[in-house]
Order: sequence, then C-alpha cells, then structure tokens
Amino acid sequence: MRKRESIIRMGMSMFVAAGALLITSEQIIAAPIAIDNASFQDNDITSFDGTLGGDWVESEGHGFGILLLHNDQDPLNAFDGDQYAALSNRSTPAGDTNFSQKVLTAGIVNGTTYTLSAYFRRINASQPEDGAISFGFSDGTAVLATYNFDGTTNVLSHTAWVKHSVSFTATTANAGDDLYIAFQNASSSGASLNRVFIDAVSLEATPIPEPATLSLGLVGLGLLMKRKRIN
Repeated sequence: MRKRESIIRMGMSMFVAAGALLITSEQIIAAPIAIDNASFQDNDITSFDGTLGGDWVESEGHGFGILLLHNDQDPLNAFDGDQYAALSNRSTPAGDTNFSQKVLTAGIVNGTTYTLSAYFRRINASQPEDGAISFGFSDGTAVLATYNFDGTTNVLSHTAWVKHSVSFTATTANAGDDLYIAFQNASSSGASLNRVFIDAVSLEATPIPEPATLSLGLVGLGLLMKRKRIN
C-alpha cells in the first residue's frame, strides 16, 4: 500500500514539475521575426550608395542622408558581413531622414512582447551630439515605442559596435495591426554629415503562456495539494 502511495505521489510531483516547466518555457522562449536584408548585404556595392536594398523604405531629408557603406570605403568595418547602413543628422527637422520596414501585416498579437535590436556606432569622437538617433516601432500611423540617443545623457559609442534594444508589449488597442520598425535622425544640426552607423538588425516576439499550458500546471498543483490534505 505504501509503495503504491509513493508511486502515486511521485507521479503527481512529476506532473506538477512538467506543468511548471511548460509554463516557464512559454514565458522565456522568444521567436525571431524575419527582417529583410537585416545586415544590409543585398546590394553589393563598390562605392558610396544611397540605396539600402531589400524591403527597406527610405526617406531622405537631404542628399546622402542615408548611405550604404562597404568596409573598403571607411575606416570602420561592418559588425556583420562587409556592409552597413549610415544615417545622417544633417537634416531639418529631426525625423525627416529615416528608413523603415513593414515586418508584420495585420499580425500584432495581444500580450506579445516585441523586441527590436541593432548594433550602433557613431562617427565622431569629439562630438557625441552627432550620435543623436531614435529607433522603434509603429503601426504605420502611431508610434508604439521608441528609444532615443540624445547625444547628451544617452550617447552612442564611437569605439565599438554596441547592441541596443527597444521593446513594447501589445495590447488589445493594437492587436491585429501592422507592425513597422524604423530608424531616424533625432537631431537637426545641419552642420556636417554627422553619421550614425547601423548593422545587424533583429526582431523577436515573446508570447504570453498559452491558457492550456497554464491550466496544466495549475491542475497538477491542485492534485498535489488535494493529495496532501488526504494524507
């Protein structure tokens, strides 16, 4: 009899553990969302080029506001591959030089956390304000989340590529909407070609646990508590 009770108790414990493991897995697993030409390798260039390629949509407030650069053209090497994007702050007003991409069509899911990341570097060691840039999400009409490098209190590195990220969690207000990612100038200095370099863009979606998975863990916990009360 005791042996049978021990086996039942062990089985219930394993059931609870399995449920807890499934809940934890659902919470921490982030699924990548495809970004076309994420490392700016599509257009193979040999000189300065203003077209990033792929599905990137560009808006330049002035000539050479957005550039595609190759390792051989600049003292800087790409973080990934041999090409990278450059965004200039020589523009008025702030925000009129930008590039963006539609990554989801009617695909935003309520409760899902979306995280946009990229590697950044600025060109000028003596003028941190040259690194003023913002990047984030929109639904095509309204900004959903943005991260801003103001060049004063939040400054980009000029010595190394550094990864930065911005996230937002979808609500019922934007569930089912399109999702865009965008990078834009956050300065209007106009003094020189104050470039910010961008490479290796990535996007992840972390969903909330499925109700069935959550229920599994709760049922297992309830059975174990019930068993303890009987004993």
